[in-house]
Amino acid sequence: MVSVIGLINGITVIVWVILGIVWGVISIYRSRKTKSKDLFLVAMIVICISLLFSGLFLDFMLILITGRNMDNGYGLHGILTYMWFGPLVLLFYLLADIVLPDLNPYLKRLLQIYMLILCMIYEILLFTDPFGSIRFQYPKNSGENLIDNTLIEWTPLFFLLSMTLFPAIIVTGITLLYQSIKSTGIVRKKLLLLFFAVVLFFGVGSLDVLVFLPDITLIVIRNIMISGGILFYLGIKEERIELDKKPLEEEKPFGGPKISLVTTLKTYSRPDDLSDEDILYFREQTLCMVCKVLIIGFNDVFICPQCKALYCEKCARELIKIDNMCWGCMGAIDDSKPIKPSEEVHKDIIVDVSQKPPKKPKKKNNDLKKLE
Repeated sequence: MVSVIGLINGITVIVWVILGIVWGVISIYRSRKTKSKDLFLVAMIVICISLLFSGLFLDFMLILITGRNMDNGYGLHGILTYMWFGPLVLLFYLLADIVLPDLNPYLKRLLQIYMLILCMIYEILLFTDPFGSIRFQYPKNSGENLIDNTLIEWTPLFFLLSMTLFPAIIVTGITLLYQSIKSTGIVRKKLLLLFFAVVLFFGVGSLDVLVFLPDITLIVIRNIMISGGILFYLGIKEERIELDKKPLEEEKPFGGPKISLVTTLKTYSRPDDLSDEDILYFREQTLCMVCKVLIIGFNDVFICPQCKALYCEKCARELIKIDNMCWGCMGAIDDSKPIKPSEEVHKDIIVDVSQKPPKKPKKKNNDLKKLE
């Protein structure tokens, strides 16, 4: 019969696995709606993290149904636990565009291929000899508590996990902290939540992977990991912001050339008197400079390399096609393309949808004249 400690231990495992899978599925649904590859990768990371407890989850479910622990033949308990570290490492390095945005793209690709090879070796070693790399601890009486496991130190599996997962966690944590210090407003809040989530889950959770702990300590650690998962979800969760200031376009009419954005079917114009404070306001509120759409979360965002003005992807693409000019600094949005003068924009592209097209003159009917 399961003990009180075993019951509490199993409940924490069930809560974490169910929450992680639900959050991951919700994030996948949102990624399909927003067409965000980054959000999809984050969703898969959440699911892989939750499945790290799949061996414990299966063991606890069998205790509830049969009253006995699972049969750990061929090290199935350890395989179900550690097989998810390989995909987790790959997903971390696929998110290199977010974590290391300034890294050379060819170097990113080489790093991802290198990590893919290491993860394949890791999975092969895990499945071929699980007992050679994983140490198991069984309860005194079957069904009294959950089976626990840790990695055996200085084994090839231990070295591979140390060479792949821990550097990814350290780089991700340092980058999140650095970016949060540079940011302001809700962006800083989100980055700090993600930073503390990484510290709580992976920093504290690594103790569960490396050493056997007393039951009470283990329960405390797993509850801390659950709180880290909650912070992670809050960090990626999109929020609606109540603006304390009306957008500039509603306060006064714009001057300057008019541009028609085909993605929104509205006419916008570039303001002539946009100040540094206005640009900072849009950055803090994470609003697109053109259409004022809230772009917090994992929507595709363009940041001007000169003045750091924010644009949603659709508006940035249209501005590049129209005049390739940033509204904030008047510099080139895409450095590989020239800036078009305002005269060319007026002559070739501008269509003011607010004005009705002039009526065409009616053609005279020559046949009626002949009849008259």
